[in-house]
Amino acid sequence: METSVEIIAKTIWHRGDRITGRDIFDFALIAEREPAVLMQARQFMTRHAVAVFQQLDERYVQLKQQFDAIDVLNFHPTFDRACHILRVSLTEMIEPPG
Repeated sequence: METSVEIIAKTIWHRGDRITGRDIFDFALIAEREPAVLMQARQFMTRHAVAVFQQLDERYVQLKQQFDAIDVLNFHPTFDRACHILRVSLTEMIEPPG
């Protein structure tokens, strides 16, 4: 069985260049609940970082509609908050520690 971090790492690795609203939600959830473990998987998360940033800008409306359609239970970030978490996390993963 795969961990949540392994699942989102595979998702971002394989389709980060065409991210979905669900992917943004899942990433934000894991970043909030398991930030240290998520950071350990950074080598798999940054492959499509530039494409992710571009999509967050260019496909904002479509991604927000997908995100808003998600039926959630215990995690309720706004779309903008989830995008912020994704941007900040990926940026931290790209930048060398120091």
